[in-house]
Amino acid sequence: MLLSDYLPHVRWVVFDAVGTLIVPEPSVADAYHEIAARFGSLLTRDEIQQRFKTVYKRLMTSETRDLATSEDIEHRYWQDIVAEVLDDVQELPACFDALWKHFTQPTSWKLIEGRGELLKNLKLAGHNLGMASNFDGRLHGIVDGIPELRQIDQLWISSEVGWKKPAPAFYEAIIKDTGVRPDQILFIGDEPMNDVDAPRRHGMHALRVDDLT
Repeated sequence: MLLSDYLPHVRWVVFDAVGTLIVPEPSVADAYHEIAARFGSLLTRDEIQQRFKTVYKRLMTSETRDLATSEDIEHRYWQDIVAEVLDDVQELPACFDALWKHFTQPTSWKLIEGRGELLKNLKLAGHNLGMASNFDGRLHGIVDGIPELRQIDQLWISSEVGWKKPAPAFYEAIIKDTGVRPDQILFIGDEPMNDVDAPRRHGMHALRVDDLT
């Protein structure tokens, strides 16, 4: 089904954040490489990119990972990733702080082409807009700093909800907060499990972001 097929039946359109509406600019590998070099790292950009992909995938797909979360847990989670990826830096805490602050800045993120117009058109058509992301409180400042994202009516951030996708409680919070039936919500994202399969299990409509084009 196309996006237009869902819209007559839904009141809320809820988007994932990273990879769906926004992406890092410069890329994660470029940012890590530039900042790590300031703290003595000799790793190449390609080495950092491969390490990050390996560590992130392992942590995200681990069958034993705990989906309960908080601001403190997310902070420690990223500390662990940076420590493993950039194991040759001097003054690791200072390097981590620089990376954390970098990704706090709205200027470190780019709206994916066409997304601003999509949000505008949905809003003009009378739909409520949401963003639901496995992120932390930094996402508030990023959204506030990108004008097109200010059209979003509500954020569901895992560190504030207390659960990461695909925990059932994350989607239950969306249904509760919107105050509508699950079948009046359309979830759009880039991850099959988190953004399509899990929302559908909770009675929502769901669409891969790749299917928007």
